[in-house]
Parts: sequence; structure tokens; C-alpha cells
Amino acid sequence: MKQNKSYVLGTISEYRLKAAQKGGAYFEPIRLTLPDKITLRCAHCRRNQKVAELMLYPNAGMMADGDLPTDDISVIANCPVCGSRMAMSPGTVKKSMAAKGQMLRTLVILFIVLAVTLVGGGTLLRQIQGEKYYQEGTQALEAGDYETAVDALLCAHKYGNADATYSLSQCYRAGTGVPADTQQADDLLLQALNNGSDRAQYEVGMACFEDYIANDAQSSLEECINYLEQSDEPDALYQRSLFTRAGVGVAPSSTDADSLLKQAAKEGSVAALNDLAVQMAGNGQAIDALEMLQDYKDQQDPDIMAAEGYISLFCDDSAEGTTLLNQALEKGSSWANYYWGLIYYNSLLTGTDRDLNSAANYFQQAVNGGNYRGKCELALCLAVIGDSERATSMAQDCYERGYLEAACVLGNFCGDDTKKLDYMKQAILVNYSPAEIWMAGYYSTSDSTQCEYYLSRAYSHGARYEANVMAQNYLDAAPDYFGPSYVS
Repeated sequence: MKQNKSYVLGTISEYRLKAAQKGGAYFEPIRLTLPDKITLRCAHCRRNQKVAELMLYPNAGMMADGDLPTDDISVIANCPVCGSRMAMSPGTVKKSMAAKGQMLRTLVILFIVLAVTLVGGGTLLRQIQGEKYYQEGTQALEAGDYETAVDALLCAHKYGNADATYSLSQCYRAGTGVPADTQQADDLLLQALNNGSDRAQYEVGMACFEDYIANDAQSSLEECINYLEQSDEPDALYQRSLFTRAGVGVAPSSTDADSLLKQAAKEGSVAALNDLAVQMAGNGQAIDALEMLQDYKDQQDPDIMAAEGYISLFCDDSAEGTTLLNQALEKGSSWANYYWGLIYYNSLLTGTDRDLNSAANYFQQAVNGGNYRGKCELALCLAVIGDSERATSMAQDCYERGYLEAACVLGNFCGDDTKKLDYMKQAILVNYSPAEIWMAGYYSTSDSTQCEYYLSRAYSHGARYEANVMAQNYLDAAPDYFGPSYVS
């Protein structure tokens, strides 16, 4: 190939030199027979064709091609497929042959990579196949096609996909697509853990955490933390952010918690995306939060839809917001129930007294969907109506799991004033507006600056109507002191 290229390009250069020395049609067309065929692209049939000979023509008086200088030459080849003449400049021929050489070099490199892969046991190919079958199995599970799901997961398991092995263990445990078999489920779960399944590490870690909650087993909490730290599952990162902020099993750190929350959201944890979006909206970054949510890969995910709806309210688009929230509600989103509860509790759409019954009903639906944010808010509703026993029980459960909002309810029923203040400060770490309203009341008679500060925070974090009313009561301020009492 190298000799062929040198022969072709060398001959063309020779005649170009003659053309430059003496312009015009001074030589007869030259037939250039090639040692090997070369590949050129036909401008008529748009295909790459192999040709065995070229014709060299002087441009002056021969080709009438305005794109080529008259003292140069043209290269002509006949397309073996359509029969058309392919007219090219010498530069085009050179580029074509250079591209062919580059293609061959690329093919050689790919061949070497493939050979190395095969010699190494085909690890890369096995990973690709395993991931392919795992995705097929996951999609079939979501669609309720359990037999297809199990077949695909079995294939992925045989290719060594650890997450598929974990999913298969869950199928055997629940009898989904296969007869229930606890022993097989346990064996597969152990294989998944040993092979480094991030999902298995997260789920087993959370099972250890449930044992800690039920039995106050510190060793189970330590196991939980260990599994979560090993796992790159986005929800594991999110859970670690909760634990780190609240100091559950680890040293408390708001900075580290923020970092973990952002990382979990970036990796695709829906719960983290909801939390981070609300946090950003409360900091005046509602538009940025909405853009972040709209970048999520699955815009039909009802929980993402719910978050987009709620954040849209703070982008002055209540019509779009309520539409999205209702669509998410119809799809069974626990987050949609949670957000509607917030809307009714804070009277965000009306700017009037809260509708406590509607709020409590929505929060209860969120709890039924396993949403602990909703459980914190339901505990608050129960505290407001005076059901201290149920409120405290719910709040304690949430608090032990790392949801610091619940500290507001616990502080409300705490007899020790110092401890009550400490609880409220913990809830304020997560921008919880009821705790901020409480703190404003605490400073209302002693420090008007602090009182106004906490009311301003509460307004930013959703308690618009209440913050404005309290500003009138505590600061003798005008109505709507901090801004509109509802979203437009």
C-alpha cells in the first residue's frame, strides 16, 4: 500500500511540476495504471469505489474547471458502478488516500484491542452483554412481564452482572416470575454482594438500618454505614447525606452532607433531586433548580414531574406547576402528595389561613407511599391539632432516620427550654419554615432584628402567608411585608 501510494502521488507530482513550468495543453492525456487499486468517492453515485487506473489531463483547454488553476492538472477516473467520470484535483486524491490509510490504521488498532480483550478472557464483551441483558430484565420487570424479566436477568447473571444477580435474588425471594425460594434468594444475594453489586450493598445496608431502628443494635448501624460507604448507588449517597447532616452513625457535618446530596442528585437519585431542588428554590435559585430537574433523563418519572411542578410555583408559573403536580398525582407520586400537602398547609395558592385537613390528608397519602418527608409534616399537623402522642411517635421515628425537620415537633413537646431551642436549631439546618417561625416568636420580644431574620427565612422557605402575618404581629409591619402572600 505504501508503494502504491508513493507511485500514484509521485507520478501526479511529476506532471504537476511540468504543468507549472509550461502552462497549457502541452502533453497528451496520461493513463496511469496502478500497482494496487485505490479507493475514491464518486460524486455521482455517492459511493466509495476501487479503481485500478487514473487519467491525468492538463487543465488548460481540456477540463474548463473554474475551481482548478489552468497550469495544474486534473485527475480522472471512471466509476466502475455508474460509469461516470470522477474528476478530482490532485489534492483530493491525496486526501482520499490519506483517509484510507488512516482507516486502515484505525482498523489495525481496533483489531489489536479486540485481540487483547479476547486473550484476557473477553471481560469487556462479557460486561457489555451482561449490562444489555440487565437493562432488558429491568425494563421487563417494570412492565410486569416477569417471565421475560427472569430470563433476561438469568442471562445477565451468567455474564457476571452483579446488579442482575441481586435483582434475580429479589425475584426468588418474592416469587416473581419464578417459584419462591428463600435459600436460592439468599445464595444469589451473597453472590451479588461478593461481586460488588452497588444495589445489593445499598439494600442490605438499609436492612441493617431497619434492624438498628427496631432493636437499637449499634452493630447493625455500623454494618449499615459500612455497606453504604462501599456502594456507589445514588440512593446510598443520598442516605449518607441524611445521616451525615443529622450525625446518625457518623460525625455530623453540614458541608459533607451538602456535598453528598449534590453528588447523589448528579448520579440520579430522585429523592436527592427533590431535596436539592427545594433547597435551591429556598435560596432564590428556583430557575436553576427547575433547569436541573429538566435535565433528568426520564421526564415521565412522576416524582421528577412532581418536583418540577412544585418548583414552577416559585418561578411564578402556578398554572404549569399545578398541572404537573396533578399529573404526577395521577401517576401515584408520593412526592406529589407531599408537595400538595405543603401547598395547603402554607396556603401557597391562596394567601389565606391554612387548610389543615386537606394538608393532613395529602401528607397521609405521602406516608402511605413511604415518603418520610410527608411523615414529618403529618407529625406537625397532628401537633397543631393537639394529638401529641401520635405526633411525637411519628417525629421520633423520622428523627432517628436522619430527617431533621422532625426536631421541630420534638422540640415543641420538650419541657426543657434549652433542649427545645437545640431541637429548633437542628430543624433550621434543613431550612424548615415552622422552626423558623418558632424562632421568630422566640426573639419577638427581645431582638427584633433576629425576629425579622427568621421570618424572612420562613417566607423564602414557603411559609409566605404566615411570615407576613407574624411580621404584622411581631414587627408592626405592613401587610405583605416580605412580598406576596401566595404564588402567582
